Amino acid sequence: MISRNINEPIILSSKPNKIRFYFSLLLPILMIGLGLHEFIEDGQVLFFLAGIALFTASWFFRFKNETYITHKAVYQRVSSKKYETFRLSDLSYACFEDDVVYCIFGEQGDECYSISNDANNFEEIRAHLEQLSQKHLPYHRYEFALRSEMSFADKLGCLDCASIFGFSGVINWTTERTRWSFFSRQLPEIAVCPSCKKEGRVIVSRTGLVTPHGLKSMNRLYKNS
Repeated sequence: MISRNINEPIILSSKPNKIRFYFSLLLPILMIGLGLHEFIEDGQVLFFLAGIALFTASWFFRFKNETYITHKAVYQRVSSKKYETFRLSDLSYACFEDDVVYCIFGEQGDECYSISNDANNFEEIRAHLEQLSQKHLPYHRYEFALRSEMSFADKLGCLDCASIFGFSGVINWTTERTRWSFFSRQLPEIAVCPSCKKEGRVIVSRTGLVTPHGLKSMNRLYKNS
């Protein structure tokens, strides 16, 4: 959804510092000035055009992926007066890596938002989005169940049959190896669902919360991805 204004109090933003931004424009402005001088003196336009291109690029990246967070939505600037709006009430899935955040919105997973660590205030935005995702997602931080990364206290669920069980309920694990004969190595062991016997469909929640609604929503997202 595209909005022309943000009519809510802004909590956080990746808007760059104005002084730093205008300082970054000094080089292209200097190049434009020197280019004009060369054009007047010798008729050369290359330096002038390079300055124009650098100025345009700097101005464009000023707005690129600019993010604003409110209590109800995430706004991502797409032009000087337009924002793509992601309602937190529609949040379907969130993934938090060290250098990037991915959020999927809508029941069909058709709207995607991401922000990387080259954005201003990335760490603060990442931490705040993680807090908001815990509030709006009943299945915050679901991951596929790898035996080497689990403990007996973990709670698991199957995306296909929506059954919920503990670590001790898993009877079988996959034991595959890579296909290269000389460099063959053991692949991570993945849980096999004790109910429907399917491989690679069991997930674990790092928050300890697994719900039937969350399993069904995750299953729908993976089918549409």
